Amino acid sequence: MLNFKIIIIVQWIFYCFLLIPAIPGQCFIAFAQTISNKAGKHLAIDYLTDWKPVPLRSVEQKKAGLPGGEGMQMVQMIQYAPSNPNIVYAVVDTSQVWKSEDSGYSWNSARNGFHALGGFSLGIDPKNENVVFVSGAVPGGGSPVDGIYRTLDGGKSWKLTKQTYYSKSISNDPNDAGEGQHYAFDPGSFDGEKHTIIYAGTHTEGLLKSTDGGDTWQTVGLKGLRILDIELVSINTSINVLYVATNNTKVTGNGLYKVTENNKNTYTIAPLGNLPDFPRTIAVAVQNNSPIVYATIGNHGIYKSVDGGNTFVCKWSGFSSGKECRTISVIPKDPDYLYLKLGRGAENILNPLYSNDGGETWNTPKNLNVGKLDIQWIGPGPGISIAPHPYELNIALGSMLSSIRKTTNGGKTWKYSGNGFMGARCAFKTSSYFDPENPERKIFFLIDFGPVVTEDGGNSWKKLKIKGRTASVGTVDNSQNTMLVASGRWTSQIILRSENNGNSWETVNNTNDHFIFMKFHPQDSNYVYTGTKSGSWISNDNGKSWTFIANKSIRVVYPKNGDIVYAFEETTHDNSILWYSNNRGLTWKCPVPKKRNPFKNVLDVDIDPNNPNRLYVAANDGFYIFDGKDWKETTKSGGIPPETYGNIVSRKVSAVAVDPFNPNRIYIGKRDGNLGHPKNYIFCSDDYGLTWKDIKYNLPGYSSIFSLAIEPTTGDLYACTAHGNYYISFYH
Repeated sequence: MLNFKIIIIVQWIFYCFLLIPAIPGQCFIAFAQTISNKAGKHLAIDYLTDWKPVPLRSVEQKKAGLPGGEGMQMVQMIQYAPSNPNIVYAVVDTSQVWKSEDSGYSWNSARNGFHALGGFSLGIDPKNENVVFVSGAVPGGGSPVDGIYRTLDGGKSWKLTKQTYYSKSISNDPNDAGEGQHYAFDPGSFDGEKHTIIYAGTHTEGLLKSTDGGDTWQTVGLKGLRILDIELVSINTSINVLYVATNNTKVTGNGLYKVTENNKNTYTIAPLGNLPDFPRTIAVAVQNNSPIVYATIGNHGIYKSVDGGNTFVCKWSGFSSGKECRTISVIPKDPDYLYLKLGRGAENILNPLYSNDGGETWNTPKNLNVGKLDIQWIGPGPGISIAPHPYELNIALGSMLSSIRKTTNGGKTWKYSGNGFMGARCAFKTSSYFDPENPERKIFFLIDFGPVVTEDGGNSWKKLKIKGRTASVGTVDNSQNTMLVASGRWTSQIILRSENNGNSWETVNNTNDHFIFMKFHPQDSNYVYTGTKSGSWISNDNGKSWTFIANKSIRVVYPKNGDIVYAFEETTHDNSILWYSNNRGLTWKCPVPKKRNPFKNVLDVDIDPNNPNRLYVAANDGFYIFDGKDWKETTKSGGIPPETYGNIVSRKVSAVAVDPFNPNRIYIGKRDGNLGHPKNYIFCSDDYGLTWKDIKYNLPGYSSIFSLAIEPTTGDLYACTAHGNYYISFYH
């Protein structure tokens, strides 16, 4: 007993010694008495470390010396700062605002204080590059944190100055915003720092005006209409004239209005023009002190007015149904130079189109992917406005599909210009694969763009060609070179199988479902488990054929005995039901037969690698621990603050991962996709999930966690966020 006490004292003295910095001011490092990873390194509990980005840099980008950035999320608008074209802002539908300080070559997220999920339009003060307004919203609209956001410091911080409704869809295609500019600045209101009079278009409250730089807003008119675009013209007068595009087809002109400011701060609002349908966007150029108005009218084509919008003439049509003219941009240096973006139904037509003669003739680009640098496939994508350079005639930025691109020859060709702009999403736990025998090899099964693989530790990636656009989940059996993936659309996939590491694929027929989990049996790779929204598919022949089990969605496999699996049954009105099998899904029982789980929707599950009776569940209303008999919720008691969206309080937890080397260490992430981004979104526990600490560290602002995964050799934590993939090393 005495020798044991001496050992304990010596261990305590050694541990305390580690807490003393060798040099005054040296960073604090505390190594707990932990199990080492496969590289022999130990967990450093208080090691000061940073998250590192994982841009999916293509092999071609690596060869070209580019840092990379896969994009893969929908840019809704890009704009150069008129006062400093080195500064460019982009707003994205699900990842807020990105900023470039080198004219669009590289990008960084600029989102501190931006609570909304994303945005659809932005406006930059013409004389101050640091003052920007953004229409922030979730794509479907309706969140309490949606509305007009403003930054006064170049995106370092944002403030919601007006809560109002914005949404994405204006036509039958919900994925295409097709909108233009929501903001206009009164040129006579510059006070030496910023413009004080700003006009803003909204989707329900009409045209708004601020006279104090955006602090407060009043309605000018057009209340109840969806405003798609506004353009301000001031010609040799202090009176402002605004052209406003709406989707109101019940008036003359089908939604185009002229708003004229009167001397007594009142307004005359009148329908304008002879358009055949509502204008998706408009552009106004001034020539010889007279406004020229362009309008895109969907399937009807492009219309032009040379008399201030009173009468319009069609300048280009002939498209078949679905090939809509959506956005038009005028080059400031020469208003005869135009860019036209078509809707997504016209992806077989190379665009943006460009005109050098005021819309009399139109040309298609020769190439959208000079150098073939992108890891993703490149097409014209949604009808998002092109951003012309304010001074250089032939330079412009745009978004093709979800990659930022640049032209330097007036639209003839476009090339990659998205370094640092990230957004690839591994939606579920088994959307990431790490080769246990080769740490350099990783595979991400991306929800939007299919599987990508790296063989050099993430320095470069290549896309695996599969049928279908998305890959929700996947799994790999190295012993037989088998790879499986659920491929298709976001909510419906089919299983594909490869026997040569993804070089070629065969379709496993009759396996259509909505897959959210897929994993090989860890001891017998003939068995494969999947979980779906409706049940499970199980294979006993290495994925060649499958048997369906209804109402039991397998969500976790015990790593030391793959015969043990847990599944959840989601019910319509009641809480979900936990099911357990110890014979590969042949028979099932309820571990808690007398009561159901205390939560409804299961978002992610993990299991203690040393205890098959201990589960961790991320759910809609918190984080839960199952000890084999009962459940305990620990986000409230463990110190995780709820996220507040207006009057909505959320404790939603979206992802969980257990450290395989030290099972007392648990990671969880948060996501509220229907409301916005949480401010605090990733946490760690070192006491089996009872108490928590924030480990956001150097990650800025609001974001969301889609999935968490741990590399099986190093113990590195990989987090798929709304702003791309990151990893952090806690073992040193």
